[in-house]
Amino acid sequence: MNQDNNTQEQSSTLKLNESFWAGLLICVVAVSVWWGYNYIRGPKIDHGFFIKVKFANGIDGLTRGNDVIFKGLVIGEVSALSTIGGANTKITPIVTLNINEEYTDLLYNDTRFSIKSPLFVGDYWVEASRPNISTSKNTDRLKEAQIIDGFTEVNPSDFAAGIEENLT
Repeated sequence: MNQDNNTQEQSSTLKLNESFWAGLLICVVAVSVWWGYNYIRGPKIDHGFFIKVKFANGIDGLTRGNDVIFKGLVIGEVSALSTIGGANTKITPIVTLNINEEYTDLLYNDTRFSIKSPLFVGDYWVEASRPNISTSKNTDRLKEAQIIDGFTEVNPSDFAAGIEENLT
């Protein structure tokens, strides 16, 4: 009888130990995935060159932390989304971009900022580009906190809304 109690206690202790190790394994995997994602994504930009881009269209889908890309190179991130305007004026979305200081020499006054997105799903980003014909003519660099006009590309998911608006 005493032996049966010992085996029963060992069995419950063994189950507790298996649950503990399974939980510990899950925690280690979760921390490893989080660390791996942050390692691959790269460091967040704590300091940099701030530029404000004003968009006539909406900035739907764009969120804080989205990338700023110049010719395939991630040069910064979206640091804030806000609006200007009021009761008697049109409300205009403003996106504050935090550009890494080592890439500020790539951005001139003729740089165009646009919101890009994949076809129907996925992450949005801001793309900076310069027209080919003006790269040698414009030598004025963007200044800190300068406000620039940007544009939003037509998103295929917006086609239905545009057609409905035109029909009414």
